[in-house]
Amino acid sequence: MQNNHIERSSQLFYAQLILIGLAIALLTAAGQGTLPVLTPALILSEITPISFGIWTILFGSVFLGIARLLAPRTRENFLQQILATIGIGLLIDIGYMLFKGIASASFLSQVFFVLVGCLLLAGATYLQTESQQLVFSADVLTNAIEQRSGLHLTNNFHVIDIIGLVSGILLAYFIWQSFHGIGMATFIPPFLVPYFYYLIDQAVMKLEG
Repeated sequence: MQNNHIERSSQLFYAQLILIGLAIALLTAAGQGTLPVLTPALILSEITPISFGIWTILFGSVFLGIARLLAPRTRENFLQQILATIGIGLLIDIGYMLFKGIASASFLSQVFFVLVGCLLLAGATYLQTESQQLVFSADVLTNAIEQRSGLHLTNNFHVIDIIGLVSGILLAYFIWQSFHGIGMATFIPPFLVPYFYYLIDQAVMKLEG
């Protein structure tokens, strides 16, 4: 029984990792920006030889380090989270290379890929709720801030999303070539993902009922 629980937890963890990596890759490949928290990473990838996926790994590692300082007694496995961050970053680069040409071909394809990316993120969020495991470094940091402050910040627009969006806008302001780092994929997911999550949750409840 214990082995089955561990195996299921591992499966849900890796499923989350894959969904998050592919979701971010699809959102970014559409050429309409990316998630608010990763906007600075996208902008930096445009003006440096370092890829978006590698910048995501670097930012994610910083998020995990800060989370560790804020909530040192958290039960989450720090090494596992680092490996997950690396895996997500690599998936982002691979997915971005595979889908870039198709996703940005037209406005309709951009909208389609943004919507699919949101749906995948909602699926990852549902699995996170089921497994009670945090995979994405921004979620780990948000959880640590919640523990430290006593505030609940994970409904629609995460505090980490706000920080990412503001810092991304400031970077884009100072680096004029990177204004396209902010777009549809930056503003839509924080509001659409919770709705998709609700639809997935309702669908699962009906199937199980």
